[in-house]
Amino acid sequence: MILGLGTREIDSADPRIADELRDGSALLGDPGALRDRLADDGYLLLRGFHPRDAVLRARATILDYLAAHGALAAGAAPEEAVAAPSAEPPNMKGRREITHHPAVQAILEGPPVMALFARLFDEPARAFDYKWLRATPPGEFTGVHADSVYMGRGSPRLLSCWIPFGEVTPAMGAITLCVGSTRSPNFARVRETYGRSDSDRDGYGGWLTLDPLELSERVGARWATTTFAPGDILIFGMQMLHASFVNITDRHRLSCDVRFQPAAEPVDERWVGDGALATKSDPGPRVATPAMRAAWGV
Repeated sequence: MILGLGTREIDSADPRIADELRDGSALLGDPGALRDRLADDGYLLLRGFHPRDAVLRARATILDYLAAHGALAAGAAPEEAVAAPSAEPPNMKGRREITHHPAVQAILEGPPVMALFARLFDEPARAFDYKWLRATPPGEFTGVHADSVYMGRGSPRLLSCWIPFGEVTPAMGAITLCVGSTRSPNFARVRETYGRSDSDRDGYGGWLTLDPLELSERVGARWATTTFAPGDILIFGMQMLHASFVNITDRHRLSCDVRFQPAAEPVDERWVGDGALATKSDPGPRVATPAMRAAWGV
């Protein structure tokens, strides 16, 4: 199958993207083993962590919100999330009326996931109030980035949790991780330069490149993904380079990023409290400029 990855097309069997994310669900009863897996692989894929029915209830709530904003195709079953061809989906990032709706909040910040992160940190956890809830329409994708450039002013033990609301395949724009980017010496320069930048301070949108395969060609990067089912979650750290495939279907991809950290540690105040930003001004170019990359040596 031909997929879209950044600015290129690529066969799904290409070895640069053919790695399958490893399921860590069998380790759920052993916090030490979960921490070790997260350190070794840079991520944790937990299949069926949330009850499927609870995720689908949250999905229905999100779809109602999209329908109310004219983002679903007329005549199609709402649960299919077919995108209206003439309307952009509403911005749901940081919008408390939908991110904190009880059905959605039960998935994003309910007792099961809070308990999981308390086990991972071996102490009480907290989540950012700002939630990155998205409906990614056909033709869209996310460029290569590390989350450190957006939220690096608080605890260094911050973790991202990517949650799909429904089945998400690579053709629908599934997330893909650059395996090895958190530890491999091949990425040391990227971690030490780009990984320590701040998109607000440095005046750019935070993406390193629009082309994940550029990193494959330059430093041998390999990209791993999977087909995600309702109930699955994916956890990774701030230095994990990741992106998404292009959504080449006619449907919205529904997903949310939530950030967790130890409750007692400093927090990046841009993303917490009633004043957490509902919108952000455009800081400049979406992708790091050639001059930035030249200065970083990446």
